[in-house]
Order: sequence, then C-alpha cells, then structure tokens
Amino acid sequence: MPRLWTGVLMGAYLAILCKNEDVNIVDEEFFFRDTQYGQIRGAVKSVLGSKKVERYLSIPYAAPPVGELRFEKPEAPAKWEGTRDALLTPPSCPQSSNYWFYVHLHTPYFTHSDEDCLYMNVYVPQTGAADGKMAVLVHIHGGSNEYGMGAMFDGDVLAAQGEIIVVNFNYRLASLGFLSAGPEFPGNYGLMDQAAALKWVSRNIHFFGGDPTKVAIEGHSAGAGDVGFHILSPLSKGFFRYAIMQSGSPTADWALLQDTNTAISSATEFGEKLGCYTSKDMYKLKQCLKTKPWQSIMRIRYAYAPGKFCMSPVVDGLFIQNNTTKLLKEAELNGEAFMAGITNNEGTMWMQGRENVELTPRNLGISIGDTNNQVVKSNLVIHEYRPWDDRDNNAANVTAIANILGDSIIVAPVVDVAKRLSYRTDRLYFYSFDYHSPASTAPKWMGVPHGRDLFYLFGCPFSGHPLYNYTEEDRQVSKVFMNMWTNFVKTGKPSSTVGADQIFFEHFESQNQTYMKINGVDGNGTITVAYKPRPRQVEFWNSILPQLDYQTQKISAEYGTLTWGLVALSVTLFVCMAAIVIFLICRRRH
Repeated sequence: MPRLWTGVLMGAYLAILCKNEDVNIVDEEFFFRDTQYGQIRGAVKSVLGSKKVERYLSIPYAAPPVGELRFEKPEAPAKWEGTRDALLTPPSCPQSSNYWFYVHLHTPYFTHSDEDCLYMNVYVPQTGAADGKMAVLVHIHGGSNEYGMGAMFDGDVLAAQGEIIVVNFNYRLASLGFLSAGPEFPGNYGLMDQAAALKWVSRNIHFFGGDPTKVAIEGHSAGAGDVGFHILSPLSKGFFRYAIMQSGSPTADWALLQDTNTAISSATEFGEKLGCYTSKDMYKLKQCLKTKPWQSIMRIRYAYAPGKFCMSPVVDGLFIQNNTTKLLKEAELNGEAFMAGITNNEGTMWMQGRENVELTPRNLGISIGDTNNQVVKSNLVIHEYRPWDDRDNNAANVTAIANILGDSIIVAPVVDVAKRLSYRTDRLYFYSFDYHSPASTAPKWMGVPHGRDLFYLFGCPFSGHPLYNYTEEDRQVSKVFMNMWTNFVKTGKPSSTVGADQIFFEHFESQNQTYMKINGVDGNGTITVAYKPRPRQVEFWNSILPQLDYQTQKISAEYGTLTWGLVALSVTLFVCMAAIVIFLICRRRH
C-alpha cells in the first residue's frame, strides 16, 4: 500500500475517531495473534466507556485474485515471515464508480478500491475470561453483489456489548465476482470467496479466543440471499452453526440466474465491449478478460441481472446445485438454527429523491416475471396498491410505489424463505425492526427504510456516526437489538433484556407466523409479539401473482395441445382428401 495512501487513511481514521468521545484508541497498546499463515499485530480500542476491543484489520484470507487467479476459485494466502501489521482498513473490492454512494451511506469519503481486496477484519473483546471460547459472528455485507465492503461498519461496539468476536470481510463484486458463462466460466466467485472466508475463520479463529463450533453467519440484503445459498450449499458444510438472513432471501427474483444461455449471451456481449471477440468459446473469453485492466472491466456494465436489483449467482452445479425452491425442499441444510428479518418500510430507500414519480407500470421499476403477463400483472399491482381513498395524493402514491418495491423485492421473499425453512425445522425465528428515531431528519414517509437496522445492530448510537444524530432512546433500542442478536449467535435462540424482563422469541411457523417487533417507547427499547407480517401483501406476491402465471401456462399448454390436435386432424383430412382425389383421377383414366 503506497505510503501516501497509508498516511492519508490513518489521518482520516484518527480524525473520525477523535470526534467520538465514546470510542478511543488506547495509546500504543497493541496485541499480537498467530494465524496459520503468520503472526499479526492489531491495535486496541476502548468502547462503551471502559471496555476494550482488539482490532485486526486487513488480514488476508485468500491470495490476491489477480492475473491468472482472476475469474478462478480463491486460493489460500501465502505465508509471511515476521509480524504483519493489521492496523488499517483494507481497500474495497472493485466496483463501479457510480455506486460509491452506497459505501458513503456508511463510511463517507472512503473511495479506495483494488483488485487485491480479499481481506477480513476481526474484532475481539477483552472479556477478562480465562479460558472461555467466545462465539463468533461473521457478517456478509450487502450491496446487490455489486458494491459495498466489509468495513462499512466497525464491529467493535457489537463485539464489546455482546462479548462475541465479530468478523467482516470483502468478497469479489460485480462482473469480477459474478460474471458467468457455462461450465468453462462458471462464475459464483464472490460466493466462493465467502466460503473461503468462512473456512479461514473455522481454521484460525481459535487463535483469537473464538470457538470454531459456535460460528454464526449473517448477511444483509444481497448478502442475506448469499447466506441462503450457504445454508443450502455442500461447499459451506461445517463452517457455521447458525445463520441469519437480514432483509434478503435466496428465493427472491433477483437472487439467482438459472438460464445458462442468457448468462453466456450476456457474457459474450460483455466481452465484446472489451475487445474480446471469442465467439462462443467461453474459455477463450475468460482468458482474454484476464488480460484487461480491472478498471476497464469495471467501466463496462454486465447487462443481465434478474429482478434488476442484484448481480446474481448462477446454478453452477457445484456451489449452487439446483434451483432454490428444490434445494429448500430437498437439500441437506447447513446450520442448526436460523433467523430472518425485515424493516418496517423496506422500499422507501429506493424512493428517496424520487418523490414526484407517478404510480404507473413504467415507473414500478420491478421485474414481475413472465413477459406474457406483464401488462396484466402491472395493472393488478397498481390496483392492489393504489391509494383509492386519495388516488391523486402525490405523497400517498410515492408511498405506494415504495411499498410495491419493498414488498416484492424484500418482504414477500423473506417471508417465503422463512415459511419454507419452517417446514423443515422448528428453530426458525423472525423479527421486524420498526423503530423510527425521533432524531431522524429524513422525511416522515420514509419510516424505517432498508438497511436502517444495521446502524443499530453495529452500535452507531453509542459510537456516533457522521451522518446521523442519536438520542438516549436510540441507544436503548440499539442495546436491545444487539443483545437479541448476540444471544442468538451464542445459543441459536434470540432473546433480549427489556427493562427488568428477559424476552425470549417464539419460533416462526407457517400457519401463525409468529414474529417479534423491535421498537422504542418512552425512551426504552421494546420487543412485542406479532403475527403474519404484512399478510395481504405477502399473499399477493407469493400466491396470487404466481397463480396467474401458473394458470396462463396451463391454458397455454392446453391450447397448445388442442392446437396440435387440430393440426394433426387437418393434416389427416388433407391426406385423405388427396388420396381420394388421386383415386378418382386414376379411376377416370382407366
């Protein structure tokens, strides 16, 4: 890493920390830890007053995916001699410059990326326990598999509050991580990176005081969809005990590309834009793309992503062996307990700055399946969500579009995967984060948008954040939420202390769909029992619209059978008539 970058990053890092009176670097206090690949040195920070957390940043968990390793499975990192400093935030994996806004929603001004990016950050609380092995949470960041980075949130406050080890990491994104084109160019490299990170944790976390048999994985948004595939993939078996899907699902339209021909066509077009004219030879395409600068690759948009919201994994026969529905029914599940959740207003994030958009099929901005039914389905969606009591109210129509987006992209698929898992286990839990901060300066109609719960999970009300102000009530809600989370990481059963009461979650099952709502009242965090999240809307997306597709396909099949029957009858009659005519002609001649 260049010295100039190191100095600038360290200066900015220290400046941010010095603004925060609740989080301070402990002067010249370092800790050393071993790994299978060499020794590392991390720094110590004090958080939540007097608690101390060891921070080990930029630990390589795989070899740099550059040169011949681009578009290949991750390989183990090289060993090093001496002690490696693990003090600075690693560069993010390459992503389009158009999407830095997502990173900046979490870490303003961070813009450093590099293809050499497969690093993780480990946060270890100093608990004072003698030989106790701590539970471990591994966070998989969101960002549509196109943008983001592990270090969008520090893990030290969550680690200190819950007395668990927190791990976050980078994985290959966008075309470098998810371009695919059949068996010779299988894709899913970002998922392979995630599995490599989990493998590293399994083999090294004991050096940090962690228990490799008590690892929980958690992903947000597209990261939650990825967690769903880890639950179902044989390549992730044995790497974790519990799993959490936070505002994302592997059953969403955007979560998986199943059509190999579409993938090959899109990859071919992508390669041609970079001067790789290789016809249908996908091996040559991969080799050609390995010679291009990563900056050039990132300037070209990979054209295909199901549902328009994600760079999707593919059915490669290795990591993902079949379609999600079949896997959820038949595959061996990795993990012993699962949790899924949503926020109260998932879709409003995508409507910020678009308050004048009209509720029309063109402006829905969603994929609604079979193109033969696009017009019918779009009209049904609008009919279902239009504010009929005040149909010309612009704010109400914007909220309706936000609800369409949130319900179709996040809420309905998360409930769907929860129901499917509940058929196979009684250790499935569900929550909804409904808390809207009184200090929020966002428009009231935005409510609790997609991703807002992350700031409370990672303790931003305690550590502070450059983009948000927080109140004492925010801190109490954050505490309740963190305790709920870390208890699940430790035991596979979410629970939290609210006032003097210990609240235990009831499990989610397909009929009652019991779930817990996290909120705040009169300065305190609260957890209340509820049933069936957004039942009408979930039924609409998960049952009504799929039935429309099914009936259309059934009618088409019946119509096709009838049509071919008529064709066959017509051909038979034609042949018979021709034979009769020929017979009569021959008879007349004789």
